[in-house]
Amino acid sequence: MRLTERENSILRGAEGEGAALAMEILAGIGEAMEADVFVPVARAHVSLSNQEADLWFAEKMLAGGSRARICATVNPGFDIDYFGGGGFASDRNVKLTERCRAAYKEMGFILNFTCTPYLDGNLPRLGENVAFSESSATAFVNSVVGARSNPESAQSALCSAIVGLTPRYGLLLEENRRASVYVNVEREIADEFDFSLLGWAAAKKIGRNVPLFRGGFRASTEGLINLGAELNTAGRVPLFHVEGVTPEAEFARRGTGTIRELTVTDRELAEAEEKLLGTAAGAEGVILGCPHYSLSQICLVHRRLAGRKAGIPVWILTSAAVAAQISRLPMGKDLKESNVTVIGDTCVDQPCWGFLRGKRLLTDSPKCCYYTARRELNFSVMPLARCLDAALGKDAECNAG
Repeated sequence: MRLTERENSILRGAEGEGAALAMEILAGIGEAMEADVFVPVARAHVSLSNQEADLWFAEKMLAGGSRARICATVNPGFDIDYFGGGGFASDRNVKLTERCRAAYKEMGFILNFTCTPYLDGNLPRLGENVAFSESSATAFVNSVVGARSNPESAQSALCSAIVGLTPRYGLLLEENRRASVYVNVEREIADEFDFSLLGWAAAKKIGRNVPLFRGGFRASTEGLINLGAELNTAGRVPLFHVEGVTPEAEFARRGTGTIRELTVTDRELAEAEEKLLGTAAGAEGVILGCPHYSLSQICLVHRRLAGRKAGIPVWILTSAAVAAQISRLPMGKDLKESNVTVIGDTCVDQPCWGFLRGKRLLTDSPKCCYYTARRELNFSVMPLARCLDAALGKDAECNAG
């Protein structure tokens, strides 16, 4: 790589040990990926973890004098007040989370603790270079916003936040953002769960290509969030285009010549649905918000419940900002009375949910079901309406297929 005078000086320690280590790591990534130069990044998002290895790295960078020099946000851990105060999280996990928060706070990160930072202030511009980890967030800013980010690790995104740079390779290069496969979708994709199904069904067929989806799409922000989340749970697709919807879709077709086409049939979507969906019988809880729910999604839950009380607990995960907003509205009181708890700062893939181990749970998120299996959380997946019907006791004996 060709380094500028400033970049070499950072590498030699002119801006502190932490910045030097960050530069060394990024330069190593750049060499491995055959990058030619560094480019400035305007924003970063770090998929932090309050587990030992990631915490060790964050505290090492802090001890080296590292400070974020750009707008940098962080992924959720868990709400210490709710899970610690309620006795759900162990003292050890609470202490690890407190240390993690302290480290990132001292380094100057914005502690919004959400996996949807683009809904909470960290929204890039079209064409802007950024360094985002968290697979669904990377897919969203690349695809829906048209910003440019490689799928970063927590560590590489942290390093970019410290030096304000990233090596130029991969999806930062225009030629790598063009479509390499057309994906024709037979079924109209209308609601948020349809987008989840499409992502789950299409990911393995797409492989490592950049897809351009074609078909009937009634796209919402939340639907596109779900599409990116499931494409990157069942596969690895950090950039996708949707014809007539996403900002680079027209550009994605230019200069590509004849490229491969594949079709996601109505039958394939039905088969994916059949494999994913489970039974509501005997459900003991519902968790929604993987990725974090938006305000409009929580409003939809409120409307569907219509003042009725769920017979089992319902947890909704969202950003702290949205949770605070809900708490100030009459809707917040209504949701509490309906046995719904809105929680900020929290990811479902955290040890704080251990009290639900072995119980039968429901979610509308295939990603939630996939990542929590290793924690012995037993989720069945179904659309939001079926989750809420089951919570209200209306669907307890129905198979959601």
